[in-house]
Amino acid sequence: MKTLVKFGCQTLLLVGILAGCEEKYDLSTLPKQGKLEADTSYKQVSPAFVGFDGPQDVMIGIDQLLYVADTRANRVVMMNLAGAQLSARYILHPVSLAQDTRLDLLIGGEIVASNGDTVAALFRIHLVSTSPDSAHRLDLARIDTVWKELARPQRRFPGITALPDNDWLVVRTGPDNSSFNDPDARVLLFNKDDVFVTPLSEFATGTGTGITNINFPTSIASFPGVKDFVLAQS
Repeated sequence: MKTLVKFGCQTLLLVGILAGCEEKYDLSTLPKQGKLEADTSYKQVSPAFVGFDGPQDVMIGIDQLLYVADTRANRVVMMNLAGAQLSARYILHPVSLAQDTRLDLLIGGEIVASNGDTVAALFRIHLVSTSPDSAHRLDLARIDTVWKELARPQRRFPGITALPDNDWLVVRTGPDNSSFNDPDARVLLFNKDDVFVTPLSEFATGTGTGITNINFPTSIASFPGVKDFVLAQS
């Protein structure tokens, strides 16, 4: 079961379904389902956008371009909204994407460490603040490795979101949440200069059932103009 929780500076709002309540809900009190009336929920793209291998994230950026984390193909692809591929960049197993207001891309992927371990890493691609010849070219723009999880190779970054002031949040997950000080499941805050600030203390990692307990977070998304965000977990 997935849960979605919206967090502001001081308030918490549950906007999904949360398992583990103290009292069992009486399902007989729910209204009977009638005829479902709905608009079309999606429209098939024709021709289909093809040529991807196990993509795990897709994003329409602030620049109105489409970005795909083509995970098994080890690349991030930039496309226009007609589906034409404009450029691509090698990233090992990219799984999450975000774009800040400077139009830089933030990417959660992996690197191979010097000891041979494949570990989670965070990257920034400077799409605009580069030379005119490489501006808005994934294959030519400067890329920085912002963060590496060298000590815990099983951790991954399944979600990233940029806030209005270009600070950004990252969802981290992994199999070991036994540590009180540094469990795998955290939401990490970085400032606009890519300096790690803190794990968000509002979340408790463990086996509790409160809406601020996280164990296996899967994604995160923010809202335009405010520093609220939605966190999803399974």
